[in-house]
Amino acid sequence: MTSPTRAGAHGAKPPLKPPVQPSSTEHAADWVEHEHVAPPLEAQAGQLLKNAGSPGLAHQALDAAERHQPALGSPQDEFARQWGFTSYLELFEASTLVRSAVGKNWLVAVVPHGGWIVWNETDLHASRAFPTRDEAIAEIPAQAEA
Repeated sequence: MTSPTRAGAHGAKPPLKPPVQPSSTEHAADWVEHEHVAPPLEAQAGQLLKNAGSPGLAHQALDAAERHQPALGSPQDEFARQWGFTSYLELFEASTLVRSAVGKNWLVAVVPHGGWIVWNETDLHASRAFPTRDEAIAEIPAQAEA
């Protein structure tokens, strides 16, 4: 009788090899476009490629758009993004505490698109950007103690 560990002419099968996963390039080559890309999206992609001038520049444009795409997040992050910051942490780090009132810290920050805002952590509201820091601080309600 043949030992199970012995391979050869006695009918033993060679050991199984793990399946080879195709590389992402090979996978992309096999991808059937019409099954995955809606015609309007394909038209937009074609227009992007035409406007960009090359696939590399089109890819850079997509990356830039993705970076500026608002992600779902906390109300704090949404407030920060509305003023041009990428996150609440970035807004907070760019801010300076000016005054405190009961339960509210009033802060000022230079916004990325220019100007100054005054805001507080409780309300997460800034009415508008002001041209100067002093004008922003003047908007803090009088009941806020210095």
